[in-house]
Amino acid sequence: MRAHIIIVLILLSLISGTFSLQNGKVKRLIDLTSQLARHTIEITLLNDEQEKVESYFIAIPINLSSKLSYIQAITDENSNLPIYQKSDTSTVNNIQYNMFVVNFNTPILKGQERRLVLYFVFAHAMTVYPDEITQNERQLVKYSDNHFFFSPYSTDEIITTVKLASSSVQSHTEKPPSIIKGEQIQYGPYKNIPPFSFSSLAIHFENNRPFITVINFLRLIEISHWGNVAVEDHITMRNDGARLKGSFSRYDYQINPQANGQSALKFLRQYLPAEAMDVYYRDDIGNISTSFLNMDDDDKHRLELRPRFPLFGGWKTEYYMGYNLPTESCLFIDDNGNYVLNTTLIANWDIGMAIDDAEVRIIFPEGSSKIKLVGTPFIVDQSNSIHFTYLDFFGRPVLNLKKRNLVNEHHQYFQISYAFTSISLLLEPFLLIGGIAVVLISIILIRRIDLTIES
Repeated sequence: MRAHIIIVLILLSLISGTFSLQNGKVKRLIDLTSQLARHTIEITLLNDEQEKVESYFIAIPINLSSKLSYIQAITDENSNLPIYQKSDTSTVNNIQYNMFVVNFNTPILKGQERRLVLYFVFAHAMTVYPDEITQNERQLVKYSDNHFFFSPYSTDEIITTVKLASSSVQSHTEKPPSIIKGEQIQYGPYKNIPPFSFSSLAIHFENNRPFITVINFLRLIEISHWGNVAVEDHITMRNDGARLKGSFSRYDYQINPQANGQSALKFLRQYLPAEAMDVYYRDDIGNISTSFLNMDDDDKHRLELRPRFPLFGGWKTEYYMGYNLPTESCLFIDDNGNYVLNTTLIANWDIGMAIDDAEVRIIFPEGSSKIKLVGTPFIVDQSNSIHFTYLDFFGRPVLNLKKRNLVNEHHQYFQISYAFTSISLLLEPFLLIGGIAVVLISIILIRRIDLTIES
């Protein structure tokens, strides 16, 4: 019994020390200018109690944490900190929340301060209301949040700024002091906020951005050691904005597309590597010629794609596009003599998108071995398979990488290493030569056979 009491006392002391930090001044920016809700939170941390603190805890209410796509923590040195999510869900003041843990590179000693910047991206966080509009109506959305910073630590002072897509605000909660300045609403400063404080924030405003959801994104990367890496993206996307009510008038749209299709997707820009060549853009009907490829100032190709029809709310489209890359631009050799492929999981679009499911299949040359994912900036699911194509004997190894709930911030490069010998490169030519030789020898033997019948 005494042992149990000691264990309980130890746990209580650990819990009390866990949240010994204090949020000093907090500046929170909520960016709602696109279909994604991006939070940037600048925090001044104060350690007045513990000898040293090595972790910081982040609490996100479950109604938002279920929509969390991307999270990042940066310190004064502009270095990314590792973040881990605790598996269990907790409840306080009838609010369920998920807890995340940030581990510091160097602990915060007693009496020290430290600046921490948190960056969150939430997908599907805004709700269109009304959910149906005519072709020339504006799109209105609702967003709900917290006037305060929901945190397990007390906060000395907080200012929340909400940046909207337009200055047309239908309604918003008023918690003094608060003020509207054009396309921004500022709440606060609020002082001496207790831990886990919550005050409902709701805004109903105009947002005519197309709410594009990529339902499925499949990237095929085929490596050839004859000097080429082929990339092909298969995309199924839908506009999850307010659904089109009534019929679509192509005539009205052509006369004034801005007024008669405000929230429709008219075109899409995608950035390709500067070395990309042989770019194509097709759907089930065939090649789509309404595309433009230009070189940007930062040495990237800007590909502008125009679908066959504007994508209104509730409408869906499918297409695929591809290009070739020279191997010297994305394939390298490490110190161990293995090849390293430098690539990304998703495409680089210029607008914020919500990507429900993404998969990349890397098809390696036949004879490749020791395939290993060197490292990714985020966790992905891995599996292996075999792919057969022309002149393959054993089949080509394939590495399948999958991830759900992505946004543009996940467009980050990662590396995959594998071993490949030059002898394996000669396998296909030998098979081709051997096949031709077999055919020629067969023809010679057949011509030498005497099929005449003596009478």
